[in-house]
Amino acid sequence: VGVRPATNFIDTALPRELDGGLKTDKFLALPNYPNIFAAGDIASFPIPPCFPHLQGQSARIEHWDVAMQQGRIAGRNMAISLLSAED
Repeated sequence: VGVRPATNFIDTALPRELDGGLKTDKFLALPNYPNIFAAGDIASFPIPPCFPHLQGQSARIEHWDVAMQQGRIAGRNMAISLLSAED
């Protein structure tokens, strides 16, 4: 079974994983698109260093709690990027 993220409406130039998720960096920004962020079910993010056996891989976690946490993280990262752009 499983699901695929509903990302067909998003610009096809944006980097995607095989399952259709949007590939992000550790800040949830899209590579080569620093002003575009993704969070929740569609965000495929790098696995953190605390899992050394999975380094170089990314994950997309379909859980409401992860979506809420990522929303806050992406929002903070957006605010930080806007503040640093003003300098």
